[in-house]
Amino acid sequence: MIVNDRLADVESYNILDTLPDHELDEFTQLASVICGSPISLITILDDTRQWFKSAKGTSLKETPIDESFCQYSLNKPEEVLIVNDALKDDRFKTNRLVTGNPNIRFYAGAPLVTSKNNVLGTLCVIDTEPKELTAEQQDALMILSKKAMEAIESKKLVSQQSSTISLNTRRLLKITENVPSVIFEMTIVDNEINRFEFVSKGILKFYPDIDPEQLIRDPNGVLAEIMQFEFQRLKTAILDSWLKKEPFLIDYMIMGNTEPLWHSISGYVEKRKPGEYTVYGSISDVTKHYKYKNDIDQIIFDMSHILREPVDAVVNLMQQVENEPSLNNNDLHKNMRLRVNELDECSLSLIRQYEEKKANIYKW
Repeated sequence: MIVNDRLADVESYNILDTLPDHELDEFTQLASVICGSPISLITILDDTRQWFKSAKGTSLKETPIDESFCQYSLNKPEEVLIVNDALKDDRFKTNRLVTGNPNIRFYAGAPLVTSKNNVLGTLCVIDTEPKELTAEQQDALMILSKKAMEAIESKKLVSQQSSTISLNTRRLLKITENVPSVIFEMTIVDNEINRFEFVSKGILKFYPDIDPEQLIRDPNGVLAEIMQFEFQRLKTAILDSWLKKEPFLIDYMIMGNTEPLWHSISGYVEKRKPGEYTVYGSISDVTKHYKYKNDIDQIIFDMSHILREPVDAVVNLMQQVENEPSLNNNDLHKNMRLRVNELDECSLSLIRQYEEKKANIYKW
């Protein structure tokens, strides 16, 4: 279980088989200087090998774990492993690395201990001659191993954060690609649109004829072509938005394939530095809202005009009654009934029209 925990910990660093690291190379160089040893390594051990993240004084990249000296440090996170003469140590005197290249005689390794108290590997120094380290040199080697581990931990954290940012960026892009609007970020320099930093793919649904590369190269020209005379109003609204510290909102009409379309552009402005601003905004299709408004206006028009005739007729009839007291009651009743029926029929007709229009609106 402990072995599996350590291997999982090693895997979490994603360090095996990565490129050399200048910062870690400095630790091995410093260890060689302090300990007077020609070879120094930062080793990482998995279940089959010891791999050298940093190596000074040898061209070897890795060795099998059963040939490694560092394996004996895995269960000793608080000790520096010292082998003064490998030929006199039963654990190593027949080791291929002792009897052959690089002819190890002396070894000292300080463990790289993770935050979970697992040993990742070692910072070790090696010599081809037997030797001993002073207590101060051993303390210095342990301090270097801790500093090297802090650097490895920091790189792990940065990698995790980068992965999280990358994942969130991919998620955000998927969201922006599927929302029924255009999301954008653009830069304003000296009160003129300078460039788009980001435009979601929805722009091609709204304006299928534009060239996205041209939008990046010439944002003013493309927007002026899309918005026409409304483009100047947009620039004014953006400037006012910054001055008033309020969001801006503009509706504008463009010609679609068969009918006019209404789009709405909104956003807010943040200052980057003198003369330079960032606009975060979106473009939405509000054509349905304008159709709804037009249908409601039509209903109101119909109610005010179609009902006018029977209402006027009833008013005229009442005036006749007032002006002709001797009018036959039977004739009065018939005329009143006729006008009331007309009024009733007009009302029912308008109600039917309203329900039809409302049903069409809800289909949107």
